[in-house]
Amino acid sequence: LGEAQRLNDRIYPLAGAFYADPWADMHNRMKEALVLLGRLPRATVRPPLVKLSGAEVARIRAALVNAALLDMKAARNAA
Repeated sequence: LGEAQRLNDRIYPLAGAFYADPWADMHNRMKEALVLLGRLPRATVRPPLVKLSGAEVARIRAALVNAALLDMKAARNAA
């Protein structure tokens, strides 16, 4: 139970970053996260969705760092 709580505490803020309002941008946020993690070359979105702002990408980057999925050095290089 303690390990499950630890994992939840690590992942929950990341889920909050993905599913924040407006919730319709959740896929855009996940694509940006995959770009930051090096899994996608770019986060292409189709209309009517629009590319996320720099501030939003920074928030996702911080959530990935806080979840220990992206280290600070990689986060700075991706900025």
